[in-house]
Amino acid sequence: LTADFESRISGAQIPTGSGLLTLYVNPDSGIDTNVGAEDAPLRTIAAAIARAMEAGPGPEPLRILLAPGLYREKVEINAAWNDRLWILEGSDPDPAKTVISGA
Repeated sequence: LTADFESRISGAQIPTGSGLLTLYVNPDSGIDTNVGAEDAPLRTIAAAIARAMEAGPGPEPLRILLAPGLYREKVEINAAWNDRLWILEGSDPDPAKTVISGA
C-alpha cells in the first residue's frame, strides 16, 4: 500500500503485507465520525462505504467488518464507484448474529 493511500484512510486497520483495507463497524458502540479502526468503529455500513469512497479508487480490496448486531439500513455499493473489490463480512462465525435489514 502506498503511504498516500494509507494517509487518506487514517486510523483504519491495514494488515501488513495483505493489501487488504479493513473498516470496522459496530451498530451499538460505533460512531459515524470515528475513523473505522478496530478500537474506533463506525456505527453504520453507509458511513464505512462513504469513508472508503473518500480514499478514491485503488487496487486494494476493501473489507467492511461488521460486529454482531442489527443494521437497519439500505446498503448500496455501486460498482461504478471504483474498481476495488468490496467484502462485507460479519465478524462473528454465526451469521445469524449479524443482520442487515432494510431501512
